[in-house]
Amino acid sequence: MKKMFVLSLLLGALMALFIPTTSAQMGGPVDLCFGLSQADCAVINNATANMATVTSFVQTFTLNVEMSGFEMPDMSNSMSFQVTGSGPVSLTSTGLNLNLPMTATIGGMPAEVGFHVVDDVVYLALPEGVIGIQGATELAAAFLGDTLGSADALGSMGSMLSPDMLLSFLPVNDYITHVRQADTSVMGMTLSPFVFSADISGMINSPEVSMLISSIGPMLGGMGGADVPAEVGAALQALPTLLQSLNLKFDATQYVGSDNYIHKLTFNFNFAIDPTTLAGMVPGGIPGVTGPITMAIKFDVELTEINQPQTITAPEGATIFTAEQLMGMLGGMLP
Repeated sequence: MKKMFVLSLLLGALMALFIPTTSAQMGGPVDLCFGLSQADCAVINNATANMATVTSFVQTFTLNVEMSGFEMPDMSNSMSFQVTGSGPVSLTSTGLNLNLPMTATIGGMPAEVGFHVVDDVVYLALPEGVIGIQGATELAAAFLGDTLGSADALGSMGSMLSPDMLLSFLPVNDYITHVRQADTSVMGMTLSPFVFSADISGMINSPEVSMLISSIGPMLGGMGGADVPAEVGAALQALPTLLQSLNLKFDATQYVGSDNYIHKLTFNFNFAIDPTTLAGMVPGGIPGVTGPITMAIKFDVELTEINQPQTITAPEGATIFTAEQLMGMLGGMLP
């Protein structure tokens, strides 16, 4: 039960960090207006740009995760996880502040938890009490900086890894769409839904990509493939069959208001694959895998009171730890 509660808490905290980042700053260098008219493309692009200027809002979200086919210690091979929460968020030049009380339910067992960020202290409100982690946002920023720094090291590859170059090899128009649906009423407002959908498994199994995947083995052979381990060669040969069992699709809907802000976001992700298609080439089967692996994620967030003053306070009675102290405590809990 303790492991499950810790898992629910960490996932809830992750989502609390994820929501304001993705909801209020959805900008990006890639044009995702596939199929939209020029006018509709301008609407969603303007709304996206406006969200990067948002300084405060109230978020209300739900997250549902369903997984099966995973063999995990002390757990069944299926798991359901739900998180709901609502609270104010402030984004200023000095950093992120938020209050987010949540209900996390895993395996049918609910727990009331809270996630708060105030003046660079991250607070976790648990049934047993409140702990504060000093410098957690600094630690996260350092981690992201190291990660981005590693990514920058790939810059020498230049345009070979540019989005335009990668997309030019893929039949995106057949498997990626972006449409504007009829206006709808949400939270008493008339909003315009923009639905972005991607059928990744369909693209992977398209003739163009399948041909590329099937050529990997022969290409390795032509580049001195005699040194390729036999099991690797067999896996590459079986890869197209494995990918035929893949189902990977997602869609994201952004709801734009007449004020040119995004007031709601929904995200659906569906994944399934059957690793047992490789069982014939793995003696004794694949450890921990007895059938198809599936995962479904549904995420919904509504943003209200955009750019209105928000009151965010630290929970009382917290025991404060440094990030290093907390990492040491978590390390002691691991087997």
